[in-house]
Amino acid sequence: MATLTLNQIVKRLQTAAESHKQIATFINTDYLEEYMTEPDRIQYPVCVSVLQDPIISRTTKATEHPFKIYFLDLVNVASDTKANQADVYSDQMETAKDFVALLQNADWRFDWEIGKETPVQTIRDGSEDVVCGVCVTISIFTAFLADRCQVPSTIIPDEPDIDMATSTLIKYTADGTEEGSVQLSATVSKRILGIWRDGIYKRWVTGTPATTQEIQFDSTIGQFILFTDDIFLENEQFDILVYG
Repeated sequence: MATLTLNQIVKRLQTAAESHKQIATFINTDYLEEYMTEPDRIQYPVCVSVLQDPIISRTTKATEHPFKIYFLDLVNVASDTKANQADVYSDQMETAKDFVALLQNADWRFDWEIGKETPVQTIRDGSEDVVCGVCVTISIFTAFLADRCQVPSTIIPDEPDIDMATSTLIKYTADGTEEGSVQLSATVSKRILGIWRDGIYKRWVTGTPATTQEIQFDSTIGQFILFTDDIFLENEQFDILVYG
């Protein structure tokens, strides 16, 4: 995972919504009612994202951004309202499933993790426009590295001096047979200064990785182990800066 800002996450939600041909409008707001009470402001079908209270975890080294995402459309009440309402529920449910799938974009898969479970509830609005649809609750996880060195602070971290003249950048290109781990003899008994996977910085840990942002390193045998179910892809570039 990467350390995405809230604005970057919302921008991706907007990109996903606006790419769907059955969504006419995307809105990010703190209060759904702000728009529902003035239906003339909206072109339906609409996708509305409402951020819930985020959670920063030092245990999982991740920030959880929960969103309620509403998929709504107008109901034709001229005739057979119940049947038309059922059609809208069905259509918006399919759009919601499409949206969840779009968040798995290959260009984003290393930057965030999407919660495995996505609860859904049906929505019927009481505005002058008869609106209904579904709401999904999606949790988006991004990295929380607790990196004091990146904090704009007057407190100077107490870190040991490192002679960069004795550091080495080791490059490794995966061939697709490694699956979830690889051993590099050049890293045995070395101190890791930095790991980059296809140009994306990763945090190294000695225990089991808690997220895809972490890679386990065993210096006794020079072994690198990825997060559960994650694998090295063919031609993926693995760069390790070592010291000692």
